[in-house]
Amino acid sequence: MGMLGDEEINRRLGYHPATTETIPLFEENRARFVELARYLDEMLPPGREAALAQTALQEALQWSNAAVACCLAPLEDPAGRVPNLLVREMSDRVGRPLPPAGSPPGPIDRPRPANYRPFA
Repeated sequence: MGMLGDEEINRRLGYHPATTETIPLFEENRARFVELARYLDEMLPPGREAALAQTALQEALQWSNAAVACCLAPLEDPAGRVPNLLVREMSDRVGRPLPPAGSPPGPIDRPRPANYRPFA
């Protein structure tokens, strides 16, 4: 078993759909971040540092929304499918069904260049 374990990996990377409990929290969170972003936009002189401040604000919003989602919203489809949004998106793009829970990850099929040689 690895350092995190399946339960923690699914908690961190699983898809947590919004619920009636979390939607108001997301909306309030976003409104406060927008308010701060507007304040910084008006107060700070243009430049790299101001842009980095806005970028850090975006990152903070994402992490704070993740905290709400991971701690308050249940994982989607806990009985039998991989509850990982990235896997779901990749599966939708490729048009294949999701693997059963606990399946090892497989390679992503894509065309290889004619001169491709795997490492020996």
